[in-house]
Amino acid sequence: MGNKGRILVAVLLVIILGGLAWEVLLPHEPVYQGRPLSAWLHDLDTSIKERLPIEQVRVLMAEKQKKREAAETAIRHIGTNALPTLITMLRSKDSKQREKLFIWSTKQPISQLRLQGASERRWLANEGFRVLGEKAEPAIPTLIAMLKDRDEVEVPITTDALSAIGPKAFLPIINALTNHDCRVRIGGLLALEEVIPQVPPAIVVPALVGRLTDTNADARSLAVFALGKYGSAANAAIPGLLRALDDPSARVRIGAANALKDIDPEAAAEGGVK
Repeated sequence: MGNKGRILVAVLLVIILGGLAWEVLLPHEPVYQGRPLSAWLHDLDTSIKERLPIEQVRVLMAEKQKKREAAETAIRHIGTNALPTLITMLRSKDSKQREKLFIWSTKQPISQLRLQGASERRWLANEGFRVLGEKAEPAIPTLIAMLKDRDEVEVPITTDALSAIGPKAFLPIINALTNHDCRVRIGGLLALEEVIPQVPPAIVVPALVGRLTDTNADARSLAVFALGKYGSAANAAIPGLLRALDDPSARVRIGAANALKDIDPEAAAEGGVK
């Protein structure tokens, strides 16, 4: 075996052992029909990565869709017992070295070997949350707490999971907007962006108006942007937005001007917005 071959074997051993270590770190997985939750989660992926003739693609897509439907049934049957595993998967991340190894492995002739990185585990976890929907309600407090830890998990991943839960997550997200930790407030505002179309303005607009005076400029900026999405339904925010036109942050001032134009063009003009 040449040097390249020995290097290839060594690298693959590192990746495989890393994958085994990840499996060991998972909480005890629930099982349905003899298969662990992680196996069912893999079946939710209907993407086709190979380049195949169109007929083969159609056949493969049909097979993958059947697998996904069976997986959805299994995950719903597992129910809340799936949450510890899904939370652990959401929190997963790879070191920079491990990420490079996964990228490198996809370019090798033996790329058929299944290697799973943290991004895939997080994606599968979110798919699991989408399948469970409101049944995942018990996970909401943990997900809200995760919003503040930028190093542990990407905020968009957590907000996707919260939005997948649906209406039962709305009030906890709104409550997060008044958390003493600005990271949680910002995370709550980002989560709110995902569910804005589903939340009644009467509930959200007052909470967003309260963030127009937040001590954090990012929070204020996200609040004015969200208010603009409600259009005329956010009329109650006009006085606060007019004051925000003098905000120390240029992003907030620009955002407030745009929001006013979306909510009430006349009020915007009276406030000097062109």
